[in-house]
This record gives sequence, C-alpha cells and structure tokens, in this order.
Amino acid sequence: EEKLAAVVRHQRADRILTATAWKLPPPRGLQFIAGGGLDAANLREYLVSPCREFHFGRAARVPATTTAAVDAARVRELARILRQVE
Repeated sequence: EEKLAAVVRHQRADRILTATAWKLPPPRGLQFIAGGGLDAANLREYLVSPCREFHFGRAARVPATTTAAVDAARVRELARILRQVE
C-alpha cells in the first residue's frame, strides 16, 4: 500500500501491472493491469474485479515459459473469453 500511495502521490503513472492489487478498486486516476499467473483457467475470476486490462505472459506462449514464442491459438482463446463478458 505504501508503494501504491507513492505512485498516486507523484502522479508518474496511470497504470500499474500487478499480481494482487487488481482485486481492489484502483485509486482515482490509476488503473490496474492484472497479471502474474493470469491464464485461461482463471481469467473469469479476474473479469469480476474492477480491473479491465490484462497482461498475459506465459499463458499466451507455447511452451508456457517467458522466453517461448507467443502462440496465436492461445491468444485467440484468451480473446474469446474476454469477448464473452463484453
């Protein structure tokens, strides 16, 4: 919370990539980007939060490692899930 307060106070960002704070309503003028373990299996949980932006790392890659190439089929599946709630 202290780091988040500092970001808000200094007004140096309008978005923060976070693995946990996305569950909270963001402070005024700030949006959270959900990440950190986000994948097709748990995406629906994220969609009921105030968060409206999402970062997919390993979930969009085959094999599911940070250095693997992005897989178009995985990206299409994630996009399909996101469109279901629009």
